[in-house]
Amino acid sequence: MTQRTTDNALVYKSPHADVNVPEHNVYTHILPSPTHAPHPNRMFTRKMALQAEDQIALVDALTGERYTRAQLRRRTEALSTSLREMGLKKGSSVMIISPNSIEYPVVTLASLAAGLVPSFVNPAYTPSEILHQFNDSSASLVFVHSESLTVLLSALPTNFPVSERVIVMQHRNRIPGSILAQVPPLIFIDDLIYQGDRKKTGVENFDGELAKKTTAFLYYSSGTTGKSKGVELTHHNMSTAISICSINWGADDTSRDVMLAVIPWYHITGSLVTFLYSIHMGVKIIVLPRFTPSTFLGAIQRHRVIVMVVAPPLLLFFKNSKLVEDYDISSIRDILTGSAPASKELIEGTTNRLRGRGARDAAISQAYGLTETTAGTHILPRAFSLSKVHTVGRLQPNLQARLVDDNEVDVSPGERGELWIRGPLLMKSYLRNEAATRDTITPDGWLKTGDIAIVDSEGFFSIVDRKKELIKYKGFQALLLKHDMLEDAGVVGTWDEVGQTELPTAYVVPRNKSILTASQSSQAKFAFEIQEWVKSQVAHYKQLRGGVILVTEIPKSAAGKILRRNLRELAAKLPRAPIKL
Repeated sequence: MTQRTTDNALVYKSPHADVNVPEHNVYTHILPSPTHAPHPNRMFTRKMALQAEDQIALVDALTGERYTRAQLRRRTEALSTSLREMGLKKGSSVMIISPNSIEYPVVTLASLAAGLVPSFVNPAYTPSEILHQFNDSSASLVFVHSESLTVLLSALPTNFPVSERVIVMQHRNRIPGSILAQVPPLIFIDDLIYQGDRKKTGVENFDGELAKKTTAFLYYSSGTTGKSKGVELTHHNMSTAISICSINWGADDTSRDVMLAVIPWYHITGSLVTFLYSIHMGVKIIVLPRFTPSTFLGAIQRHRVIVMVVAPPLLLFFKNSKLVEDYDISSIRDILTGSAPASKELIEGTTNRLRGRGARDAAISQAYGLTETTAGTHILPRAFSLSKVHTVGRLQPNLQARLVDDNEVDVSPGERGELWIRGPLLMKSYLRNEAATRDTITPDGWLKTGDIAIVDSEGFFSIVDRKKELIKYKGFQALLLKHDMLEDAGVVGTWDEVGQTELPTAYVVPRNKSILTASQSSQAKFAFEIQEWVKSQVAHYKQLRGGVILVTEIPKSAAGKILRRNLRELAAKLPRAPIKL
């Protein structure tokens, strides 16, 4: 559905009817009181809602520990009361650094109920990366899993009141004594829940316009390198995203669905779909802290998992791994994939493998979205999972889209253009970064995604290229040039068929030119030292996984700009492959 506006813009609209979204604290949207009227998108009576309180909400895939909805609500409200009594100001940021765990929803929802702003941290971050997010978000308090306790304490400023404002997300009896012996006295989550359970307070009110203006979550963009930016998402952003997810859900009665939460919850797609939306819809969540082949397949078999969200490398695992044959995966019905493009061959091959292993109704749908658009703006309905396999689906409800050329003029139907999005999913702003916000959102409310798309005659969008670089090469180059053994450096992305992703590959000019004519083993040792140094500076997923290539010079324009196309052509002529770890 398209429409020409008065300024001759070609606007694409969603084929779905707009969804009515209540304007309130997103906590109320996610976990409404069973005594209140049901959400308009759900056909639940009060009696049914009360019965749902006994349903299992969360299960730890490794330990079997579980919470019902009633237990989740009790722990959340008790912790929320204790957070208020700690004197935290409404709107204060709280950092959460943890792998997926059944306490993750408790601390997140408690923070929302108390009017605080959760800010999720990748537990793989180095101390310097944690410190950047801590400082940038002005965090007043930190929730931490014991796995990240040591690295967190090494990152925090020395004047931060650790014993008063660091809360461990486990019972003290479950934390190894060797860890406790190395840290100062800390607060434990169960102590706060016990204290708050005796005098619970209500949920902070963000009704009406406050829901649209008040930041609910602070996500950080996870660029391949360089400083990440805080993305402010409001209560209304999140409530809208949760509400429109149901348009493409595979079943009417979601209370019988079982979701495997393996995608990290610090990622917008992970936390939105496998956590917040799933709790909202009464879906049982099987929580997996991290992927290993045996725990992943074992959780699917043991809990009869029906739905999951995965990145393309896990599709590749399903398609190719012989281990799949040792487990019963026949319960799988829907897999949503995003974060990176998945090829037609990968989706078709994985679908065939799943169906051949007994999951006869299995469908894999691609989705598209950004942190700045509160995740999914496009989702491919399961009915089109194979016939439109090359697309990311149609535009979601409540949204509009445009495709524009380099001069920001709308392209004709069927032509490629940069995808722009407008609607209630757009972020409030980048945190304290007006310049970046202005560069991303136009004065009339269009967000520039930086991705090149095309739309067919039936309204299905395909992402075909990038206007912006996925890998932040300048950040990599700035980092490499700090190394005293390098004279110059350039970085480009190289496609990895095995991992189905783009990997950063470094081309470096040594200061000592004799390295360029040295033996293969000497060059390998040099490259290894560079990779190890980069490894010590950044999280594992930001490392030079594409390898290091030694060159005599980095091709540049007269203005000094690196010519990446020439760099790739140069690499293609080199007799030796990249030196990898």
